[in-house]
Amino acid sequence: MTVGLNGFGVLLVMVVALALAQIAAIRERAVRDPLTGLYNRRYIDESLPGLLELDERALVGLALVAFDLDKFKGINDTWGHDVGDKVLRRFAQILADCARRTDLPCRMGGEEFVVFLVEQEIDGVAIFAERVRARTEEIADIAPIPAGRITTSAGIVLRHRGEGLEEMVKRADRLLYKAKENGRNRVESADSIEADPAQVESG
Repeated sequence: MTVGLNGFGVLLVMVVALALAQIAAIRERAVRDPLTGLYNRRYIDESLPGLLELDERALVGLALVAFDLDKFKGINDTWGHDVGDKVLRRFAQILADCARRTDLPCRMGGEEFVVFLVEQEIDGVAIFAERVRARTEEIADIAPIPAGRITTSAGIVLRHRGEGLEEMVKRADRLLYKAKENGRNRVESADSIEADPAQVESG
């Protein structure tokens, strides 16, 4: 009887461990983009509040880079969605390669990506964004797309005190659109117009 109970206990532990592993795997799939393997918007919504709180308490700095692949619809229309998917996967790999362990690259949907960085200086963020831009422009092995056809534009911001996720994303998107308007394949960062509202009011 004792041996039987011990065996049952071991079996129960194994069943519970397997169930927990399956639950963890299901959750991981729920917060990952199935095409690129990057985290998705759901993960951002679940994970960013804690990071925003740390930034609010001045324990970390938080920056955001919004990326968009230039004229991506033309790639799909000209060479097909299978080729377009290869482009998305390659760009996601570039983001992952360029990111530090503390950075959080995510796919928002379509050809839109964001990366959250623990960073207090805009220059450090700009270096990261420019590295991604340059690596993307160098893609030359996704046939039949010609070399130099795949490019990305980006907008970068540092978080303002008291600013929520949506406001931060909107500011980065405005700069991203500015990059598009200024010729694409470029990085735009916050200028004096984008200054912290608290500083503007006090100055």
